Amino acid sequence: MKKSQKITAAILTVLVISLSGCKSAAVEELRFSDKETKVQDASASAEKYEENGTKNKKEKMKEIEEKRLPRSVILDVEAIYQEPELPTGCESVALTMLLRYEGFELDKTTIAEEYLIYSENWNFDEGYVGDPASYEGAGCFPPTLVKTAQVYLDEQDSLINPVDLTGKSMEELLHYIACGHPVAVWTSMYMEMPVLIEQEDSAFPWYDTEHCVVLSGYDLEEGTLIVQDPLMGTIKREKEAFEEIYNIIGQYAIVLL
Repeated sequence: MKKSQKITAAILTVLVISLSGCKSAAVEELRFSDKETKVQDASASAEKYEENGTKNKKEKMKEIEEKRLPRSVILDVEAIYQEPELPTGCESVALTMLLRYEGFELDKTTIAEEYLIYSENWNFDEGYVGDPASYEGAGCFPPTLVKTAQVYLDEQDSLINPVDLTGKSMEELLHYIACGHPVAVWTSMYMEMPVLIEQEDSAFPWYDTEHCVVLSGYDLEEGTLIVQDPLMGTIKREKEAFEEIYNIIGQYAIVLL
């Protein structure tokens, strides 16, 4: 063997050993990451939500909201009933509807049982308060559902991201529906007028009839909305009445983009 060939062979041997070492380290790192808790996953997902593609999402949102609004739209969103498994799990079920609409296959209880982030101090932005499988459960607000959705979507290696639309008017939400994106919104059960509950240990306003549903269509001529309600299934609501309650609750909404 020539000297140059020996040198080449030696270099290749070193490279193989180095690459093998890198592979072993990668496997160990993967095994370690598999042991991360759901809270750590949620934190990492929240950082990804804040840092990755924020500009692109803002540009997409602007494009959607500036498009001309058609007079009527109906999206093919499957209605999922929260009962009997999740009597107070409307938020998890609403998110499940959005995910299934995007083509993900998951059971009704998957989000609530495996991905939902919880709070023990009545912070509805931080996590779900209570137990969605119990009638004693309370609920959560958009930041919690966004973080929960991001954990699930990251695990699926999806490029889809949840977006908090809190503060958007009903008119703005309709633009998302017109562009093919159903929207999860916070309203009240059976369209009852919300009653505020004062909680001494919470800085968050809470309404005893708080409910989360999915807007899947509208008709401007009729002045109606198509709603996928986890308690009632597919139902048509008067836009003006629905919008009033939506505004009282706090204009809470999320979408998947």
